[in-house]
Amino acid sequence: MYPEMQQIYWYSGVYLQPQHLQSVDLHHNYMLSRQRQLAQPWNVGLIQCDFNPETLVGFSLKIERLQAILPSGDYLEYPGNCALQPRQFRDAWKQLEKPFTLWLALRRFDPGHANVGDTPNSRWLNPRQEEVMKDVYFTGPECSVSRILYNLQILSDEEKQAVVDCEFLPLLRLRIENDCVVSDSGFCPPLVTLNGHPTLKTLLDGLYAELANRAWQLAEYKRPDQLRKANPGDMNQLLAMRSLNRILPLLLHYCRAPNMHPWPVYGLLTQLIGELSTFSEQCDFNGEWQHEAPLMPYDHFSLYDCFSHARKVIIALLNNLTLEDNTWVTLSVDDQQIFRGDLQSLQWHKTHSVLLMLRSETFTASDQIDCCSFKIAPCLSIHSLIQYALPGIATARLNPAPRGVPLRPDAFYFQLDQHDNLWKNIEQEKDIAFYWDHAPDDLQVQVIFMGAE
Repeated sequence: MYPEMQQIYWYSGVYLQPQHLQSVDLHHNYMLSRQRQLAQPWNVGLIQCDFNPETLVGFSLKIERLQAILPSGDYLEYPGNCALQPRQFRDAWKQLEKPFTLWLALRRFDPGHANVGDTPNSRWLNPRQEEVMKDVYFTGPECSVSRILYNLQILSDEEKQAVVDCEFLPLLRLRIENDCVVSDSGFCPPLVTLNGHPTLKTLLDGLYAELANRAWQLAEYKRPDQLRKANPGDMNQLLAMRSLNRILPLLLHYCRAPNMHPWPVYGLLTQLIGELSTFSEQCDFNGEWQHEAPLMPYDHFSLYDCFSHARKVIIALLNNLTLEDNTWVTLSVDDQQIFRGDLQSLQWHKTHSVLLMLRSETFTASDQIDCCSFKIAPCLSIHSLIQYALPGIATARLNPAPRGVPLRPDAFYFQLDQHDNLWKNIEQEKDIAFYWDHAPDDLQVQVIFMGAE
């Protein structure tokens, strides 16, 4: 804290000079900056950064709106309390095959020199045109007021190394893709809020969707009929479901908050890693796998890397948790509305039974689907069955859904007759086809090869 930032001793008869008012401004700014620094850990980074990505094609960056907190605690807002010129970086990007990082830079306060000027080396700028201000408290006359703005610069890596006595904040990383300049999707600057940059928000939204899907798969284990028939091996599934159900509502709550800092969110993910490590012999509570690097600690200046690593560890722990020895094959629809699936990589000797799952948002629990209304056969045989109105493999509706598959209100399960001659052909040709003349537009078809019980 410089002496110029200390409180002033006011007394009667003091001869008021500009330094008195400057010191008042500096003192209040210092106290606000310290409050921002200490309000929460890592309270530095972008709050909002809007720019037109189309201008990057011309190797130019023009910030339309910016809100940020510097490491010193200074708050920047453009347009507002700072000046920020568009940046042309064609000449500065000398190695186009490598990523190119741009930084925000601001000169530090120096009481030994003038801090207001019109050069890039000055901390503040004084706009030449004074603004006319009304008396906002009363009905007094208008007057001109001179103001100062933070002189914010956008620098490259090389320029950053050349300047001294400045504080910096990474802003953007660019790369060349298909001969065009684009924002690097694998980079995230330090953020004060999750919404400050789309990369981190997209990663967290994807992780939440993945965890929610796993939680739905585990939800069948809390059905009363499954709890009555539960075996000791089901305890891991119940405990894993409890861990996910404990974390997911809070993760969603954090992601929906308008100004949520990334640091508590990362702590929540590390807690989930610790809980899921209970079911793995290869990973400890710190997310450290045998013979592999441990989970990255929270790195505010490398958010994408640490959150991506946490996501990788969580998915690995979930994949390591054996839910059921089942194989799911999703059938893809072609232009003839026939769903087809490739079974070349299937391990047939592990198959106990085969189920068909039909899923659509139009389905309800009270719907009745006639097993004769659709056809299942090898890909080479499906056209003949359709042409001559012949039946496919015999199926039987399963209600309720069997153990080992998710209980969904918009899905129906059918068991396939593996003694049917058409099924023998499927095993030989290693492919499968499904056709339903009156199929819903959003129909999803999956074949489930159940492991041995």
